[in-house]
Amino acid sequence: MPSHSRVSHRMPVLQGVKRARGRPPNAGALQRRMMLEDIDEYRSLKAGRAAQGEISSAVDREARKIIVYFGWEDPLRAVTVKEASDTIESSPVTDEEQKRRDALFKKVRREVLKVWRENLAANVEVIGRPSANILELIKLYGRKPRRKQSYKVWATAQPRPDLEAEVDTRHAAKVQATGPDIPPPPRIATWNAVASEWYSNASKKEKKRARKDAKRLHRQAMDEWEASASHEPQSPEEAIEFMRASQSFLSDLMHFFANRASGVAIMFLSGPDGASLISEGVCNVPERPKLLYTEVNPVGCTDFKYSMAKQAQILNEAKWAEASIAKDHHVVVDESDACQITGERKAYGGGGRENEEEENTDGERSENEADDGAGDIGDVEFLLPLPVTNNGHAKLSLDFTSRSPSALGTAVVDPHSESRIVDIDGIGSVLASAQKTLRSDSFAFAVSANYIPSDRDTAEYSRAFRAAIARILPRKVWLEESNTVNFLKAVPVKLTGRVDVSIACDLSLAYLDFEACQLDEAPLTMRVVGEPRGTDNIEQPRYMAGLCLRDFASRWNSRVASGDNRTPAKLDADINITLPQQWALQQPSERRDQQGRIHLPAATTMEWKNALAPGLDGARLLVVTTLLWAWNIREDGERTHWSDLAIDIVSVLRVLVQQAALRRAEEPRASHVEDGAREGRKKSTRKWKKSAKLRDSA
Repeated sequence: MPSHSRVSHRMPVLQGVKRARGRPPNAGALQRRMMLEDIDEYRSLKAGRAAQGEISSAVDREARKIIVYFGWEDPLRAVTVKEASDTIESSPVTDEEQKRRDALFKKVRREVLKVWRENLAANVEVIGRPSANILELIKLYGRKPRRKQSYKVWATAQPRPDLEAEVDTRHAAKVQATGPDIPPPPRIATWNAVASEWYSNASKKEKKRARKDAKRLHRQAMDEWEASASHEPQSPEEAIEFMRASQSFLSDLMHFFANRASGVAIMFLSGPDGASLISEGVCNVPERPKLLYTEVNPVGCTDFKYSMAKQAQILNEAKWAEASIAKDHHVVVDESDACQITGERKAYGGGGRENEEEENTDGERSENEADDGAGDIGDVEFLLPLPVTNNGHAKLSLDFTSRSPSALGTAVVDPHSESRIVDIDGIGSVLASAQKTLRSDSFAFAVSANYIPSDRDTAEYSRAFRAAIARILPRKVWLEESNTVNFLKAVPVKLTGRVDVSIACDLSLAYLDFEACQLDEAPLTMRVVGEPRGTDNIEQPRYMAGLCLRDFASRWNSRVASGDNRTPAKLDADINITLPQQWALQQPSERRDQQGRIHLPAATTMEWKNALAPGLDGARLLVVTTLLWAWNIREDGERTHWSDLAIDIVSVLRVLVQQAALRRAEEPRASHVEDGAREGRKKSTRKWKKSAKLRDSA
């Protein structure tokens, strides 16, 4: 088979491809594809640190191959394959032709080497966002608007049907005159030619007006660009919009610094109205996946983000005066004394950007190209309105920051401490009384007031879930044996459209962090809940009490209908009442009021003792039952009660993890000496074996 016939079948695939804007490349699409198909030889030589002579021989062979296929006329731009008679093996040529061929061969050789060098690292770099040049990033972000050409301003100033008709006529003639192997020219090229020609024939008055309009439009665009580059925001909404538009740039910037510094870069931004933004990057490590810092330390990042959001609100309250308070804490009371609180969590900017494109009749890039993609960024979070004490507290916080810079890296702010529960003068008292009426019977305080949802999407949850499982699974094989891994993995898919998925994901990850904190495992002791009608005292919810007896498996079971007999695999019909009551009974006495309701947020100063502990029969029963209630939610009222319960469970689990970390940090040095004396003993393999209960149930 002739050599040219091996590539002739690839020609139709590339003939209809539209060329991109800008200067045309030195090599055609087919030639470039051939070079990239043979790049593996170059990569293997570079990886094996081959001699330069071997690399040069490989480049020479590739250059000859391209000339064999496309001939000596123009091998880099040819669109048809030449016959073998026109190739290198042809008859002798004149001296002038030989000099031309030598120069052409060097040109092809340089192009092959350039393409190979540009694509050498394509399979070496770790998958992820590549680092860009910082100067190019800054230029892209701060690109000045360009002035439109006068003929384009003149042609688009008013409808010109005659001009469009002339463009259609000429463009049709050009398309008809184009050969079958040549892609047709774009219509915009014909439009530019006709518009420029008609503008040159226009009157002097029209030309003068077009030039003035072009200057005016450019001046307006420059004013807007300068204002956006250096002007302070005039409203909280403008500041939030700037954060949204900056997300793509900041993400690239963090990746750049992480790679150049060979480490981790993370930026926290906190703005008005609870707006929060995290941009981060991790350096590339060959043959290792990237793991962002928020995935490694989610609790620490959440605490720091909350602390920053609180300080940002203090500053914005002083900057925007009373407007922000009135906006965030608007309370509407109807005639029946039922309160509706707005602003618990605001969705900014509506839905996603429409995938619609308008034809650009000017033939240029849009002057707002630097903002393209801003509508696709959805990482700006809107946290709950954060209560603040007074300006004196703000001054104290600022003074502490200036005095103790080293403390910022070590201090852990407790988002659930009692010091955060304060009243805002006037509106704060109204808000507190309005929220109190909305709580379920088991809660006597605003559970969600200090809660910061993570807003993870499915991909982000999967990454965080894998990282958490990797820390736990080697030590706790019962997670897989009890189907808990698959159960928690399916949380986003199962609960979408039923409850707030971000809360459910936070609950799942908080539970996994709790299992990873190396606390001793202990079974959960069910408290007795009295029946309101009778005298029987039984453990409720009954599904939760019997979960440890059904092969210890975590499954998405259904809920029994009201009035029907419950089977062991059915969730209680009154789960919305019994589960919050059971949770309240598991809390320390200082958290409950005289009616048995939870009236204080969880704090590190409280002590749960062994009421909540990790393990197969421990907190797993509570978390699985709570998620199962979300799977079987029935009405909007239950959805609110479930959110309160889940948020409080997340808060308690995070506090327990913090307490465990503090206890490990405060262990005396004597314990380390004792551990060292026992290093020679054989380590127990008890945790690595299947639990006795699982063996019995198998």
